[in-house]
Amino acid sequence: MHELRATGVERQGGSESGRAIVAGLVFTTLLVVTLVEFLVLIRPAGEGETGPGVVGSAAETARWREAARYQAEETGNVGLAIAALESLTVALPEDVAALIMLGELLSGAPREWARAAGLFELAIGLDSLAPEAHAGLIQAMARLGDTAGARDARVRFARLRPDHPYPYIFACRLAYQAGDRRAVEVALVDLEAAFPDDRTVRAWVAEERARLALVDGRPGEADARYREALAVAAVRGDPAEIIERAVDRAWAMTWWSADTAAAVALVDSTLAAHPMGSMSMDDWPFHYIAEFYALAGRSERAMMILESHAGHMDPPPDARPNPWWQAAWGLIALDVSRPLEAVERFRLWDEGIGCPVCALGDLARALEAAGNPDSALVVWERYLEVSDPQRIEWDPYYLGIARERLAALYAAGGRGSEAMAMRESLARQWRDADPQFRARSE
Repeated sequence: MHELRATGVERQGGSESGRAIVAGLVFTTLLVVTLVEFLVLIRPAGEGETGPGVVGSAAETARWREAARYQAEETGNVGLAIAALESLTVALPEDVAALIMLGELLSGAPREWARAAGLFELAIGLDSLAPEAHAGLIQAMARLGDTAGARDARVRFARLRPDHPYPYIFACRLAYQAGDRRAVEVALVDLEAAFPDDRTVRAWVAEERARLALVDGRPGEADARYREALAVAAVRGDPAEIIERAVDRAWAMTWWSADTAAAVALVDSTLAAHPMGSMSMDDWPFHYIAEFYALAGRSERAMMILESHAGHMDPPPDARPNPWWQAAWGLIALDVSRPLEAVERFRLWDEGIGCPVCALGDLARALEAAGNPDSALVVWERYLEVSDPQRIEWDPYYLGIARERLAALYAAGGRGSEAMAMRESLARQWRDADPQFRARSE
């Protein structure tokens, strides 16, 4: 890690926002110039033709796809990446990888799910066995609210690729989205039976059961499942997976068990064993690591992670448009008692992604910390109303708290019957919870 540069914690007031905006505009201008050059150069190959700028060559096509990925994931300029891939798919309409990548970017952008679904269908028409295209189609259909279409897409995927775990995983996610916990368990059992020797599947199932235990208010059981997933990852030996499993467990320890010191020690020791330079920067889960350290009250460490990853790229990491950068800096702002900045960053996160549920819990927390309970109430209500296949990623932390906070906010606003209904809903959720959680719901 390099020396910590003065960033968000030291900055206050409008000067920070001004510098961020100027830096962002300068960098965006540079990327627009780069993209214009790309759009001028890109052209389909003539018969037998190869060379720079000719997208018919495999190397050149791969280079443009990688440039688009870099713009989307590293700089956050998703719009520029989408424009580049659109030009590539026009020049090469049968480039399955480009269709899938464009579909994934659109699926991750607000209100572009129908277009994404169409691209995934095109990719499947060209390569019926492409798992990423099937997975993307299922998720896009689910986000469009087409439950039957998502189920049909999953069944088709399972028929074409019985050797792939994705159909089982999506059976679990779609069942959870529909509120059918029995079907979730059936899908998990089926997944384990279909891939009994697959360690990746074993780790995924253990984590999914950990998440379900947290939803039900049983952090002790969840921690045992997280330890199981981490042990499986250690046997597999993939450093990025080991880090992610460790952070998953540490996040739950910090959030529900208040065992922050042990959680930080777990992540510190894991990163010492698998430092940033030990793997590809594309694989190192720096956003997630930084978010954990901010949650655990170690914001300086979180900023070091973000800035070490950023290196010397412009704009500075706290001014980037990437929604996940905004999520990390929002958690840092919340940790250092700058809730208004946190609200702004979480709104940018929410507005910049296609996931309709991902940012809501943190946004509601920041609004309450900023002294805006009415707006927080609206966001908490929105959290409960949203249907999305990624809910299982967020409900372990926010479903119970959303109901708990809404009960309190309804009561404070004189809405007694709604407060009572929300308490009853929470009691049902935590009816089999550990004693401390059952007490909170009574």
